[in-house]
Amino acid sequence: MRYGVLQRGLLSVVFITVVIVVLASLIPTSACIDPRSLYAVEVVLNKPGVKYNLTMLEQVAGDSIVK
Repeated sequence: MRYGVLQRGLLSVVFITVVIVVLASLIPTSACIDPRSLYAVEVVLNKPGVKYNLTMLEQVAGDSIVK
């Protein structure tokens, strides 16, 4: 009888741990995904002396680039 109680307790601890790990790994990644646009990017061009080649982005985005 005692072995069954310990086994159930161990299984519940393992289950709760798995649920917590899965939930903790899903929360931060869901903020980074925007299903409306796979090519959505934000670039800050404020560092002096640094030049960016955005021709590939212009080809993909077309008219949706804000300058």
